[in-house]
Amino acid sequence: IILFRLDLTVAVLAAAFFFTAYLNHGSGILTIDKGIGALAVMAWGLEWAVNRRPVLATRQLWLIGAFLLWTCVSITVAQNDKAALVTSLRYLIFATLYFLVLQTVRGERRRADVLVSVVVAAAAVASIIGLAAFFGHHVARASGPIKDPNDFGFILASSVPLAIYQVRWGVTGRVKAIWGAALVLILTCTLATFSRSALTGLA
Repeated sequence: IILFRLDLTVAVLAAAFFFTAYLNHGSGILTIDKGIGALAVMAWGLEWAVNRRPVLATRQLWLIGAFLLWTCVSITVAQNDKAALVTSLRYLIFATLYFLVLQTVRGERRRADVLVSVVVAAAAVASIIGLAAFFGHHVARASGPIKDPNDFGFILASSVPLAIYQVRWGVTGRVKAIWGAALVLILTCTLATFSRSALTGLA
């Protein structure tokens, strides 16, 4: 099912970014989260081949491509090949997500709204898990779904503008209240990570 629904696959991939500590298991670099990414790429390939949809490109996509090329050059002079590979794979995954979101949304606000809803919902669930661990005194800084509190804070802070968007454009008062609660959870958990970089970025 997921291979024939690009929008569904990309939504799962976007949500998975908030739970990498749970999905980063497997054999070497072949992990569950990377498997989800591979499924998303295959889903796009099927849609491109079957529906003959042209590849949508933007200036930002070309910039990301140039950055990845420069990363390949930097690997050749890396002192630690394993660390360079892991970091480069992380950049590649973010670039792939950007590409897939671009091909999925294709300028349609309805498609973008679905992805935004999934991302904010995933951020809210991850925040609940992080806050439960924090207030349960299991961790000194909110984390869990993502092991590093700084990374956790950064990705949560990045979703705050999307949560504000959901509150602003909610259809009914009840919907606005639900997204408002999600916004409070995300903000609270971001503060509980004590990540200065996340707070600076948010500001």
